[in-house]
Amino acid sequence: MIPPTFHTLVPTEGIWQPTLSPLVGITVQDDDAGVDPARIELRVDRNRNGSYDWDEPWEAVATSGSGLIVPVETHPQLPGDGEYRMEFRAWDLEDNGPAHSPNYEGIWDDFWVRVDATPPTACSLNGLDDGPTTIYLSFSSSNDERFSSYEVRCSPDSLVDEQDFLWGPEQDPSLTYMYVRQTWVQNLASDQDWFVRIWAWDVAGNRSPASNLIHVVLHTDHEPPVMSDPLPANQPEPVWQATRTPEVGITVADAGRGVDAQRLAMRIDLNRNGSYDWDEDWQPLAGYEDGAQILIREHPLVPEDGEYRVEFRAWDGIDNGPTHSLSGEGIWDDIRVRVDATPPTVSVLYASSAGERTVTLQFSPTVEERFARYEIRCSPDSVLDEQDRLWSVGQDASLGNQSTWETTVTNLQAGAWWYFQLWAVDVAGNRSPASNRVRKLTQGSPPAAVDDLAVVPIPSGLRLSWSAPEVDVFGQAPVVLERYEVHSSTTPWFQPSELTRVATTTARQWDIPLANPADLRVFFRVVAFGTGPGAPTLPSVVGWGNNDHGQSSPPPPQAGMLPVSVAAGMYHGLALFADGTLQAWGDNSYGQGNNPEPQTSFCAISAGYHHNLALRTDGIILAWGFNDYGQCNAPEPSTDYIALAGGELHSLALLNDGTVVGWGYNEYGQCAPEPNEGFTAIAAGSVHSVGLRADSSITCWGNNGSGQCDVPWPNQDFIAVAASGYHSLGLKQDGSIAAWGYNGYGQCNVPWPNQDFIAVAASGYHSLGLKSDGRVVCWGSNWSGEGQSPDPNEQFQVIAAGYTFNLGIRPLPLPLPLATSGSLPGGEDPASNTER
Repeated sequence: MIPPTFHTLVPTEGIWQPTLSPLVGITVQDDDAGVDPARIELRVDRNRNGSYDWDEPWEAVATSGSGLIVPVETHPQLPGDGEYRMEFRAWDLEDNGPAHSPNYEGIWDDFWVRVDATPPTACSLNGLDDGPTTIYLSFSSSNDERFSSYEVRCSPDSLVDEQDFLWGPEQDPSLTYMYVRQTWVQNLASDQDWFVRIWAWDVAGNRSPASNLIHVVLHTDHEPPVMSDPLPANQPEPVWQATRTPEVGITVADAGRGVDAQRLAMRIDLNRNGSYDWDEDWQPLAGYEDGAQILIREHPLVPEDGEYRVEFRAWDGIDNGPTHSLSGEGIWDDIRVRVDATPPTVSVLYASSAGERTVTLQFSPTVEERFARYEIRCSPDSVLDEQDRLWSVGQDASLGNQSTWETTVTNLQAGAWWYFQLWAVDVAGNRSPASNRVRKLTQGSPPAAVDDLAVVPIPSGLRLSWSAPEVDVFGQAPVVLERYEVHSSTTPWFQPSELTRVATTTARQWDIPLANPADLRVFFRVVAFGTGPGAPTLPSVVGWGNNDHGQSSPPPPQAGMLPVSVAAGMYHGLALFADGTLQAWGDNSYGQGNNPEPQTSFCAISAGYHHNLALRTDGIILAWGFNDYGQCNAPEPSTDYIALAGGELHSLALLNDGTVVGWGYNEYGQCAPEPNEGFTAIAAGSVHSVGLRADSSITCWGNNGSGQCDVPWPNQDFIAVAASGYHSLGLKQDGSIAAWGYNGYGQCNVPWPNQDFIAVAASGYHSLGLKSDGRVVCWGSNWSGEGQSPDPNEQFQVIAAGYTFNLGIRPLPLPLPLATSGSLPGGEDPASNTER
């Protein structure tokens, strides 16, 4: 009489199944009559209204077993996700029953079946690196009613699957919260590409479709690119550019993953209103390639003259950035670009007056907002161009003033026609159209005498004829002839005067009308008038640069003293003259400005920092000035000395057998070369020495702290040497200069073109080179003008370098002899005296 019982209910209470035909099961047991397998039934509250309606009847459940214990399993088809109540009933074989599960008939105690067959929606994923081993992920929420957790998979390749690195609730418990939208995946390998997807799981074990695949590179580089060296340079005061397509640029560098060339951009404040407007937004730059360093060079078109602001930005290859020029984003610190493509207006030029070697010019001022200077070109021919002599601010500082209206051009050849033309130049280098061309004759020396006067009878009297003088009274050419005066007297050897002048002509003959020439005794002279080159200028010593001790102002030599050599110390100078005398000037703190006695028979000189050396023809070396280290304690006399060199605190002498004698301060061995043989020239620096050997190589000895003793390769073909405090120079046979040692002021950067040099000099922190055409080229420090080359029209034959000044002998010897040709005008000229 006892009905069956139920136990082992499936599913366990609270379990969600990911199917609309869930597994439902129970075990039916009857220990006396046995279970009737044909009468096991199930009903389901399919509409989930809390009761079993008429359309939710009992339905038989098929089983495969029989006996006292019958396990039951079935898969009811449910209409949708949700929670359903279900109830089993059964009879035994003796019709005892029905029995209901779990206990009684009625829905109030029936078991639950939970079904969720719908997976969560896919998430949208974003990510970026957040450290060398961490990826920061942000994602959209699942919004699943029965959400369980998020699961992240990371793979070094794009095939992200179950085998890849797992990041889930165990690693980040917040991933069990549906509305979490971010996580940090940690402990990944750095400097590697990572591909990432995310899934959402619900309580039934449904997994959403995979999110989008993202690619993140983990790296140790978190620094954005660095920008440097803006163009134009000299920010914030760059030079003006004479073009409406100015060059702008910057260097972008990234030592990590390199610069991303696809994301380079530039913007310009084209309307110059101080901000980047909507139509001045970032413009991408093309034509560059990814790399550790990119040199950006652009030529944007600007609408007018003026000052513009330009800004660049860049990222590296792993999205570090943006970097802006010059430091932060915004116009306040951006690159300045100055454009002036409009030349100044033309000026009108006038020739005012002339001296023996000068011409004074006047001109109307130019109109130019950004004026820089006036430039005048001077030429003895009518074609003026860039090759002709320049007269500008380097020769007359007032030409840098826009309101200047007059200048006097000096050092012109006397007695010659000169042509002049004027240009105005603005700060961008724009030149105005050329002014009108003017011509002016400089005053000079008188022409030589007419020396071939001839007189012949003609029917009407006498005809005088002569040739034009071709040189001046000093024998110099050319000569510009203006006219001739014919003089006559009955007295031989007369002096021409107003009373004796009978004619003025530009022709080279004159007819004298005489009724009966045979009855007269008349004497004639012809005087030529014109202009020659002027009195010849003999060589003289000049200086430029620092003059605080008078070192750049050598005293004028006495008559007949022709300088042949100069030497320069720290603040004093020394000159040797052709008559064997010396002259010292400048600083005399240690007696170095005194002239030694007796003043005779000197043949070579050199200057140290504060002392002098002078060699006499009898082999005696005189040394005077600062002597605290024995640098003035000259060695025994010898007629074998051929050259001297003075350093800062030591001295050298070269003998004709090729050996060097040194004395004074010798802590660095600067007094003693090794091997001591084969030298043909010497030079002394601060604490090092330089020697030229007979095989055309150079040997340096002493201190080498700045590389001043490291002769550049190939060490051959040298013909002259020079030494400064911490750098050295060598002159090559091909006319080029090699420089080595300390270069903090550019004293080793020989200007281009490095050719045609015939002499070198160095001191302090600057260098000099003498060109074959007599021009001096200076480079290096320019604190007091020592690094500034003289007027290129000045010619020198000897140069010397002091600490912050220079000395030279100019001009070059005249190409013509100084002897006169013919008689002076008005002097005795037998050829022009004709007796009749």
